[in-house]
Amino acid sequence: MIDISIVVVSWNSAQYLPGCLSSIAAGAGRLSYETCVVDNGSRDGSAELVRASFPRVCLIANPANRGFAVANNQALRQARGRYMLLLNPDTKVHEEAIEKVVRFMDAHPGTAACGCLLVNQDGSPQHTVRRFPTYSYALASRTILGRLGFFRRSYDQVRMRGEVLDRIMEVDQPSGAALFLRREALARVGLLDEGYFLFFEEVDLCRRIKDRGYTIHLFPEARITHYGGGSRHQNRALTLRVSAESLLRYFRAHGGRLRSTLFELIFRPLFAIGILVDAGRAGLDAALVRIWPRDPARDAARETLFRSYCEFIRGGLFPFLIQLWE
Repeated sequence: MIDISIVVVSWNSAQYLPGCLSSIAAGAGRLSYETCVVDNGSRDGSAELVRASFPRVCLIANPANRGFAVANNQALRQARGRYMLLLNPDTKVHEEAIEKVVRFMDAHPGTAACGCLLVNQDGSPQHTVRRFPTYSYALASRTILGRLGFFRRSYDQVRMRGEVLDRIMEVDQPSGAALFLRREALARVGLLDEGYFLFFEEVDLCRRIKDRGYTIHLFPEARITHYGGGSRHQNRALTLRVSAESLLRYFRAHGGRLRSTLFELIFRPLFAIGILVDAGRAGLDAALVRIWPRDPARDAARETLFRSYCEFIRGGLFPFLIQLWE
């Protein structure tokens, strides 16, 4: 059995893949490892790039976007490592970072999952460790109530605002951009829930890991640069919808049927109001751009954002609301 299997799920990530895949060898150090890229129907030549430039990397090329959980599970089912690393393509692994985390987990057999310190290009740390989401956090982060300043304390608590990430600590959920998993624990807990298309699949997994009595740690001595330009930003309105649906699925799984149903009765209308407000702001920005054009790239981005909101409101907002009565 090899030491670690590294899984990279790509969707239109050709600009990041070469840097990510090239950095893995130095990050693995003296470990034995394998790398698998699962491409979710990219249109930018991501799969072709891997075939041509990284022939030793296992490639699974899906004809369409099957979602983050499904794609990861495709690779995890054939992985041979003692550990698995779910790694975003918009990352660059620092020297021996993977080896350091594996050695730490070897020394702490009760640790089933582990995150490292994610940093920006300039080396500054990203605050990517959180507590498990609460109902009040969901209202603050996804609805109009958050825009009005309600539940700010709950929001800050879940985001662990003010926590300095300079020491090894037990946490609820490290970022899914670089999540290390122990094979034996994954066999007991199960793979990612494929009912999540995007977002919260790693939160759900971490919750199941903790519920089985394992610990999850942050190990900041290992570092990975995370560029954060990911595919999730390609359509903001769609991203908001998918994120909200995944959040509700998480609460249905872990919050109890009655409580989660009552919460949805409150959440869905407030989320819809927030979308309408954001769409109005985006429309105002787009109108101002036409009157006073400034930066062509930013102006085009504002126009695209407004159009994405309009498309979502026309085709997705009503179905989102009627799910209250399904």
